[in-house]
Amino acid sequence: MKNVNEIFDKEGSRVEILGLTGLLYQKDNEKYFIDSELLNGKEHDIVIFQDKIRYYEIEDKRIVDESKKSEIIKGVLALLSSNDIKTMLL
Repeated sequence: MKNVNEIFDKEGSRVEILGLTGLLYQKDNEKYFIDSELLNGKEHDIVIFQDKIRYYEIEDKRIVDESKKSEIIKGVLALLSSNDIKTMLL
């Protein structure tokens, strides 16, 4: 795993690794928190909990629907894999 904490793409999306647990994903001025854990293994570098995605601001009580979660996961996986970060989804 490369030593990174922020990854960007050409369209302006980004993912930031927030320490040992959690990712911040930003696209089109929307920010999302994704529950995750860094791993120390050969097969995976990080595990992402697909059902634990919410808007980043804690006071934002809107629900992230399933189609949006799928879109977010797709974007995060693309960004992470572009930096050779191996991801497990749960």
